[in-house]
Formats: sequence, C-alpha cells, structure tokens
Amino acid sequence: MKRHTVLGVLAVLALLVPLAALLLSCGGGGGSSSGGGTSSETSGTGSVAVLLADGPADDYTNIFIWVTEVSLIPAAGSAAPVTIFQTNKVEAGTTYPGHKVDLLQLQDEDFILTVKNDVPAGKYAKIRLEISHIEAVGTDVPCNDMEIKLPSGKIDLDPQDGPFLLAQGTTLSIRLDIDANKSINLHPAGKSGKCIFRPVVFVDIEEGAPPERCPKVVSGTIASLRYDDPNQVVGFVLDLQGDRGTLKVSLSDTTSIFNEKLLCMTPGDLVKYENTQVKVRGRLNNNGVFKASLVVIGELLDVTGTVTSVLSINPNAQSAFSFTFQPSDNQELVEPWPVTGQTCTLVLVGCDTIVDPSKIQQGMPVRIFGKAFSTGELRAAAVVLRDREVSGTILSVEDEPNGKTITIDENGSSVQVFVGTTTPIHLVGDGTVGLDQLCAGQKVRVLLKSLAAPFKAALVQVESVRHAGVVSNVVGPGVLEVALTEGGTETETVYVQTGATILKSTEGSGKQELLTFAQINVGDSNVYFGLPPVCQDSSNFNASVVVIVGGQ
Repeated sequence: MKRHTVLGVLAVLALLVPLAALLLSCGGGGGSSSGGGTSSETSGTGSVAVLLADGPADDYTNIFIWVTEVSLIPAAGSAAPVTIFQTNKVEAGTTYPGHKVDLLQLQDEDFILTVKNDVPAGKYAKIRLEISHIEAVGTDVPCNDMEIKLPSGKIDLDPQDGPFLLAQGTTLSIRLDIDANKSINLHPAGKSGKCIFRPVVFVDIEEGAPPERCPKVVSGTIASLRYDDPNQVVGFVLDLQGDRGTLKVSLSDTTSIFNEKLLCMTPGDLVKYENTQVKVRGRLNNNGVFKASLVVIGELLDVTGTVTSVLSINPNAQSAFSFTFQPSDNQELVEPWPVTGQTCTLVLVGCDTIVDPSKIQQGMPVRIFGKAFSTGELRAAAVVLRDREVSGTILSVEDEPNGKTITIDENGSSVQVFVGTTTPIHLVGDGTVGLDQLCAGQKVRVLLKSLAAPFKAALVQVESVRHAGVVSNVVGPGVLEVALTEGGTETETVYVQTGATILKSTEGSGKQELLTFAQINVGDSNVYFGLPPVCQDSSNFNASVVVIVGGQ
C-alpha cells in the first residue's frame, strides 16, 4: 500500500553572508501516514531515500547549500535522532563542510542525496536538515554584500499530519521540494545590517519510489559488481560522492552501457571498470534500488539546445543516426555541433520512455547526454526529446471560442498561444489556476503541443505573486484584511484557500510552528503567496501560503 504524507515547515532565519540571499521552499500534497502501527511495523529496519528538488527563482543563477546532516527525530521524545546522512568534510573545490548542492539545477529533476538502509523501523516526528552554508548568485539579488547564516545551523521539519511511520522492510522516499522563489525573501533589518531569510519548506513522504519526477544523473565509483550467477553481471554497488553512502544499481536488457570513448558495451564488460568513476541515469524503484537506463564510464556532458537539421535518421531503434545541434545560451558548448548516435544510444521522452530515433525532428528542443571529442563530434549516449516551451510575461489575454489566446513577451519577442478550456494550468508549487485567472503581467512557462505556429498550450505554469503586510482585520473564516507594507499604504482582502499552508516563524530563535487560520491575529505581520482571484480586481487575493512573522 502506498501512503503519501505532506510535511510543511517554516524557519525564520536571521542571517549575514557574503554575496547572497537565498533558498528553500517546497511543495506537495496527499494523505496521511500518521496513525498507529503494529509491533511488526515498529520493529526491525527499513530504508530511507532522501531527495532534493527545487522550483524557479527570479534573477538567481545559482543557489547553493552545503548539507552536513539529515536525521529523523523519533516520536518518542527520549529517543536519540537517527542519522540518515552526515559529513563534515570540505569537498574538493569548496570552502565549507558538507555536500554542496545547487538547488537551481533541480527544477525538473530530483537529486538523490542518499539511500540509507537498516534504519530502525518506527514512528518519527520530524526531519532535521543541517546546513553549514548558504549562498546565492544572481543579478541585483538582495543582500549582495551580506552573509546569510542559520541561527542554529539546522531546520526541523514538522509533519502536518503528525508522526510518520517507517514500517519493517519498507522504503520511504523523503523529498525536500524547494521553491526558491518563495524562500528568497530577504530584507535589511533596520539599522542592524542584518538580512532576514525566511524559508518555507514542505516535505513529501512516499512509501516506495518517489512519484513523477526523474532523478538527476548520479555519480560515483563502481565499488563491486552484482551477479545472478558466476558469469552474469546484473548490476553493481555505486559508491556515491561526498560521504553519501552506496546505492544498489540494477541493469536490464534495455540498459545502455558505454565505455570512456562512448562506444557500446555489455554488462560483462564492466568487470574491467571496478573502482572507476561512472555516471548513471534511471530511477529508484519501490525497494530503493536504482534501475539504470544509462551507464557511462567517466565524465558525461549534459547540454540542451535545438535540432537544426536532421542528417541521417533510420527508423530503427537499433541503428545509428546523426543530426546537427545548436546549444542553448549559457551551455558548456557554444557553436553548432554534429551529433552522432550509436546503435545503443537512447532516444527518450519524459523520464525514461524509449522512442524511435525517427521522432527527432528539425526545430525540436533536445537534451543530450554525451561526450564531445576533439574531432568536432558530439557522441550521444542519450537524446531526450523535450516539449517546445515559451517563458515570459503575459502581455494580453483575448477571449476565443473554447479558450483564450495569450500573448507572451519572450525576451523581447511576442508569441501567441491558444489555451483551451481543458488545458491544465498550475500555480507553481501551489495547485491549479482557473482560465479566467490568466492576466497581463503574470510570469508564465507554457509547454506547447507543436514546434511551429499556431501554438497550442499543453500545460501552463504560472508563478506565484508575493505580497506582504499587516493583518488589520479578520473578516471571517478564511478571509483577512491586510494593510500592505510594500508598494504603498493600500489594503487588500486576502482569501486564504482551503488547504493553504499557514506558518509562523520567530526571528532570531529559529522557532517554527504550523498554524490554523483561527490562530491568525490582528496586528500579525505576514508574507503570503498566490494570485488575485479576479484579474480585473487587484484588491482581492487568493493565498495558498501564508507566513506569519514573529518577534524574538
């Protein structure tokens, strides 16, 4: 049986740090994993996988955190924390202890921090995340010349639905899904010169494999091979980088394996590569085993761009192919490259769905995992076909039969997209949006159904709006009147949505707690996120996340 638990937390962190502002917010939803467990569920051991994820962040190019420890806090108050991940090492190329992670590289993928086996089964009340350093890089970001510090160096994540259960013999996937756009709310604190950082963190807990998203490519060394008989290699144990433990990797008949020159190999050829660095793409299964779709010896280039011409595509998944490729801006490659696919090169859509190479078309956005050689050839281990997308600000919205046409400013160019009445529209990290809530001025990311105009939307993602103020009146259940403290002295009516996350954090002490709407009081300072419910009436606001800011 699969159980899904959403955990929400808020930490108000007062900070000082060179060069940056930063991080943490995340989202999820579902049922409860709290409740009583039998003696068999609370004895023995299970496994815990910890994954990190992120959403978009305006103006930031990198948001780095150095994770030193992740632990589970038992529900029994006298029991000691159970460490899932721990390191105090300063990794090569960094200056702070912990494993360095760039959150903004995790917008569409999960980063597997660790998979810990032999974790004592039982009920746990919190997840503790310890961080040694936070750093953000971007254009005109807040608190550029100041340091950001966590007061205690740790954040305790409290379940919304009470303690969660790790049953004997099961695997829990814990995803810290971080929406940096909500977390980067740094403000100079009076004359103290302090930068206050208030992250909002939600945690998804899933029994078995994490849903929906693909993991990022994992790196490590082959510690040992796994056999089903003395001669048949069926997987290996991957020693992860940065004190993250080991990961069991399984191979199948469809796994593509490449040597350091990106030539096709068989599983048996891996006997020559024990203690060698590899890159592995795939996903976790319900038992915490990483099912590999791709294994590459040595380094692996990961670049995005566009197919500019198709040179040779044979409609046979076992045939070599070639096309020319123009990398996107800010990639490791700059000039156009000829791309060659081997007979074992994967052509994928979505996470790991294999399709025929004939699906590669001119003008198509692609992501290439491969290696560039001095001969001017880019050999592909995998080509991931991506949806054409448009990102920018809505300039106008026009009514149409069965939908609306939105005009989007994408880097100075106007793009028109039809959004149908059945097109899914999501507020990033916070649920759905109605078609009538699309307005000029909103920032959106739209996935398209076709490569050429006229464009139709397959999915629309709308960025949350951030407002801040002081509660001047509790109008009624779920309704507040807020005196805005940013952008003037106006007031607006805030409709706190059913199921919204309401958090209180106390500056300086790092205290945090989940609140109900009834615990919001007149005079409370707050920051809230959502969208105006009616585009023509900006005095009303639908809030999906409310952060109450406390004192010392």
